[in-house]
Amino acid sequence: MSVCIGYGRVSTVDQADSEAIQTDQLRKRYDVDFAEHGYEWGGVLFDRGVSGRTPLSQRPLGAELCKRLKKDDMVLIAKLDRGFRSLHDMLNCMANWRELGIGLTVLNLGVNSSKPEGRFMLHILAALAEFERDLIAERTREAAALRRAQGRPVAGPPPYGFKILKRHGQKRLYPDPAQRALGSKIVKWRDVDGFTWEAIYLHMHQVGLRRPNGREYALGTIRNYYFKELALREFEDRGDSMLQIAALHNKDYSAG
Repeated sequence: MSVCIGYGRVSTVDQADSEAIQTDQLRKRYDVDFAEHGYEWGGVLFDRGVSGRTPLSQRPLGAELCKRLKKDDMVLIAKLDRGFRSLHDMLNCMANWRELGIGLTVLNLGVNSSKPEGRFMLHILAALAEFERDLIAERTREAAALRRAQGRPVAGPPPYGFKILKRHGQKRLYPDPAQRALGSKIVKWRDVDGFTWEAIYLHMHQVGLRRPNGREYALGTIRNYYFKELALREFEDRGDSMLQIAALHNKDYSAG
């Protein structure tokens, strides 16, 4: 009998919460779409604290997944970047799996590689995601170079998840746990509870979540916190600790 196996990858910061969320999502999708088609549930394998840039087959539990897969099995992942961070890695795995009739279903994209249109969409979306990451990195480097050439501080405003404190005559960057906590709540409301942006805005207003200056959070700020929280988790997934990330920025904030 064919088996449906879930795979997940979690960061070291919100490990327990993220793992529980992915497990719930993967099991629910199995119950709805695969149980009635004769698939057995093979559980969920999680790689913890492993960089997303490491190829799937070279991760401890990713390698275990590849060993366990048999003909006509199905792999479930909650989001594409939980399984793959490069188009090359995804294409290699899909090519090997396709020979055995093994399918890949990505929940948040709603695509299944066992169908021709699903394979096509996965190729396109993975290529776009990789292209977008490269563009962001290039723009960041260009912006920093321009600020240096103009004699302006490279860092600008503190990045999401950090705050600037002046100690001993120097401005330094320190982690901001309160901002991260709010960002994590917004991610949960959006991805787990299914709230719209407007619903999140109204909920924050109703429970009295406001800026330190007493003003309400704007809808655009709520969206920014969502995407920036996810982006910062990507840094952490690569193995960078909060202290390492802060140290990079601290160089820009040190007094001359």
